[in-house]
Amino acid sequence: MAIHILNNNFNKKINKPLFRFFIFFIGLSIVLQFIVWRIHQHGFLAEIIQETLTMWVEQAYLIFSADITTQGNHLIHPDTKRYLVVDAQCTALSLIATLVAAILATPHKATTKIVMIILATILIQLENVVRIVHLFNEIRLPVNNFYLYHLYVWQFINFAYALVVFYLLHTLFSPKKE
Repeated sequence: MAIHILNNNFNKKINKPLFRFFIFFIGLSIVLQFIVWRIHQHGFLAEIIQETLTMWVEQAYLIFSADITTQGNHLIHPDTKRYLVVDAQCTALSLIATLVAAILATPHKATTKIVMIILATILIQLENVVRIVHLFNEIRLPVNNFYLYHLYVWQFINFAYALVVFYLLHTLFSPKKE
């Protein structure tokens, strides 16, 4: 009897849309993170993604400076010979997978979710290119704060940016109430 009363009170107080979102979000996150892990383990796919991202960073960096060469997934400063490796952790696939899970857990229509996912992926990768350009520029200096930026500053920026992207896309594509 006591369990039934507690369960009944729990059901009355729970925010069912939020609870549904949370359950779907966690489940989808697990599945999508597993897929990301498998992509990172697959040599050919990982190499294509990393080298494509390296090319994008190179093109973006060339806007500001010609002091860059690439070799596979390595960004190299020709003058200092310092380099940055664009590896699996640089691809932002885990962040995108989390954002995709959040988008798929929303009550939007399937076509709206697809548009939101495409826009979110583009926005996250644009921010990722800016991040890697900044880190590459930082690594060229003999005394630099690469680890501070890489491990702390950009991690916070990535998290905050993903929340803002999700919020803006969710708000933009939500039906307008009159």
